[in-house]
Amino acid sequence: GVKGICPSGWHIPTDEEWCTLTQFLDPTVNCSVPGWSGTNVGGKMKSTGNIQDSTGLWNASNTGSTNESGFTAVPAGNRYDYGMFNISDRGYWWSSSEYNTDYAWIRMLENYRNSAARFGNDKYGGISVRCIQDVGSITTVPTVTTTVVSDIGQNTATSGGNVTSDGGASVSVRGVCWSTSASPTIADNYTSDGTGAGIFTSSITGLAPNTLYYVRAYSTNNMGNGYGNEVSFTTLSGFNCGQPISDMRDGKTYNTVQIGTQCWLKENLNIGTRINGSQDQTNNGTIEKYCYNNDEANCAIYGGLYQWNEMMQYVTTPGVKGICPTSWHIPTDEEWTNLTTFLGVPSVAGGKMKSIGTIQAGTGLWNSPNTGATNESGFTAIPAGYRYLNGAFFDVGNYSNCWSSSEFSTINAWYRALNYGYSDVDKSNFNKSEGFSIRCLRDF
Repeated sequence: GVKGICPSGWHIPTDEEWCTLTQFLDPTVNCSVPGWSGTNVGGKMKSTGNIQDSTGLWNASNTGSTNESGFTAVPAGNRYDYGMFNISDRGYWWSSSEYNTDYAWIRMLENYRNSAARFGNDKYGGISVRCIQDVGSITTVPTVTTTVVSDIGQNTATSGGNVTSDGGASVSVRGVCWSTSASPTIADNYTSDGTGAGIFTSSITGLAPNTLYYVRAYSTNNMGNGYGNEVSFTTLSGFNCGQPISDMRDGKTYNTVQIGTQCWLKENLNIGTRINGSQDQTNNGTIEKYCYNNDEANCAIYGGLYQWNEMMQYVTTPGVKGICPTSWHIPTDEEWTNLTTFLGVPSVAGGKMKSIGTIQAGTGLWNSPNTGATNESGFTAIPAGYRYLNGAFFDVGNYSNCWSSSEFSTINAWYRALNYGYSDVDKSNFNKSEGFSIRCLRDF
């Protein structure tokens, strides 16, 4: 009755347990002596069909096979102790009970018999194994709790769960299910996220805007599905560019602007925990930002400054979401080009993008003369300056430098620059360790 190589909660059946099975199917089975016995036990255990008719795995005639028991025995044959194999005529199964020091009890079925055999078999033979469930090893389906829904957008959200008990057997599937009706099951919409007990996170997709949904975590073992507590949430309303958006991560609000076919944030992104300019931003699970001159008040005015890898969240895929809000992404070099091309030749596009006014006149954030600034596009670029490689900060009031998500090389990436003394847009590339501003672009 040892577990042996069976799964958790299961074991190798004893000779007595095989006897219980065969006598349940046919009371005439004799378990007191070796040999063939029973008049229909084999037929009730064997899978149906035969090879010759292309209907099964047994050789004809597969006498009496009905598989009434559901045991579905197949003729896997055996490996003899001298290394030869056979298949299709017989099925053999070990018990965990010894016949003597060299042999162990087995059960055997044949294609032309309707009975079952109990024999002692050399332990060096290679035959099949059927596992039997431990008595009382599984009492319930798994138990799971549902986590709070987060990252709610118009069409997506994130939830998950915690499988607190596997119910006595391995959890084969876990995930979340959701519906516009209460008490969703996996007959509704669902996603799976691995196996086993513990905490997991699931993405919920394909949602309709401004709609109430119900979500429950679930987990499955061989007793069935266990469902967690129900959580409800409402997706965001349909978005029209020009409306402000709220970043669900920290509650900050950003204005937006439609320029041609593109929808841009009208403000520099300001998300994350401030670190000093002397430090590099790192892949530590926390969004980190620089504030000009290490002053948080400057982030409130100009937005954060970010190294390229931190902005990209340590991937190199152009157009990635990075640290932008849900439904927004880091613009590619091509998308920046689409913007400036829509605004006209580069020599005037910058003026159409820059906020108006000057520091000297008390009317704006740019140093004088803020050449050509009309902000005709509504982009409202501001001169946030940048964090240099050595950790120092430069050129607030003079430059607006915004990253793209497109690499120039493994060291440099493309960006766009605006200058207080010019009305053009400069496309260039610079070291990814610079700290530049970010403007996010709407997904479409």
